[in-house]
Amino acid sequence: MEFDRHDKVLEGEDGNTRMYRSKMLLTKAMRAVRSGSMSEAACNRGLVALDELCKELELFPHDIEPQARRGKSQATAEVSDGVWSL
Repeated sequence: MEFDRHDKVLEGEDGNTRMYRSKMLLTKAMRAVRSGSMSEAACNRGLVALDELCKELELFPHDIEPQARRGKSQATAEVSDGVWSL
């Protein structure tokens, strides 16, 4: 069986998935994009703020990891001739 990126569900201990967190962050980020794109000063301030935020967020340890999908046991993947298999 070949590797499929949909085989992994990235989930934290709190039950939030990476997809959920990405959606929440993207909603807020798009608000900043809409506001920041209306003037040069706002754009420059937004870019500086986002750079600072990214540096800060990279300091947090990851708490999301692959979980078994729908109760199935966790499989180990192997690579043979460049093809992922379970």
